[in-house]
Amino acid sequence: MRKKTLSISSIKFFLHIFFTIYILYLSFISFSCSTLARDILLVQNHQPANTGLYASGGENYRFASDLQHDGILTHEYITTPEGLKLHALNITNPKKSDIIILSIHGWSKGAYTQLFKYGKLFYKNSSVNIFLPEMRNCGKSEGTVFGWGYLDYEDMLLWINRVIEIYGSDCKIVLHGLSAGATAALFTTAQKLPSNVVCAISDAVVPSFTDLILYHVAPYQGKKAEKCEQFAQSIQASFYEIEGSYDFSAVNLYDHIEKVNIPVLFIYSAADPVVPINQQRTLFEQKQGEKDEWLIEDSYHDRIVIDYPTEYLEHVINFINKYLPSPISISD
Repeated sequence: MRKKTLSISSIKFFLHIFFTIYILYLSFISFSCSTLARDILLVQNHQPANTGLYASGGENYRFASDLQHDGILTHEYITTPEGLKLHALNITNPKKSDIIILSIHGWSKGAYTQLFKYGKLFYKNSSVNIFLPEMRNCGKSEGTVFGWGYLDYEDMLLWINRVIEIYGSDCKIVLHGLSAGATAALFTTAQKLPSNVVCAISDAVVPSFTDLILYHVAPYQGKKAEKCEQFAQSIQASFYEIEGSYDFSAVNLYDHIEKVNIPVLFIYSAADPVVPINQQRTLFEQKQGEKDEWLIEDSYHDRIVIDYPTEYLEHVINFINKYLPSPISISD
């Protein structure tokens, strides 16, 4: 009997369907049911077995629970002009400081994952306060789609005003973001900001969502530009059928980076398999004014802080200190 085999065209068809579903999944799936336990599990799955900084899910749970029990961790809420209720975690450092790192999570994450990966490091080793907003459709924040930073920058302006209300008119704010959170942070820095915002940290930024799609589908479309464009257009057409959808091409920092007039530290890995390093470095090169970069050779997209926690802390604090009236020190 003759064996049936899949043709090349059939394989490409199935890959096309898979990537369409996957991209829509990235931008549509709701994370409103996120809980502390879920976020602990999520961040645990992103940790190497030999790390000591985020030793266990149980340790992370106790860390967050103790902060909340002691009144150090509090929940903040704002309402957008459209009526969406958004959520954030605020961690007020007992060491007393008017410096706040406003740190924005990446795709599928929430405030707790950002707390365990970044907030915990800064909280335990410096005097800074940590503010962790959740983007639309993530964690406890309302929304119908994930905005890749483009739908979130106006929300971040509201959160900045809320931080100033909490910590006073003399406070200094550092914007920090991971992946799509870095995209949100840089979109925000391209707006008119209060003088309280002194600098920004961009970790593994996604400069353009369309470029990201094309980069990942190219190997399955024979790297033919026309086919890749057609594929991207089919994904966009499907996405338009979802409530709250938007044009993917709007997620394009290359068109906005020249408006960023505060110092930015760009952090990225040459081995990043998610966002190619050339896309990230192009954004760095286009940024005018004060800027710096820290390039790692061998880390995954969102693991630089996990693989190099000590170096990460030093690079960020040293950069921040350039723009503070009084430098902060790293605790032993």
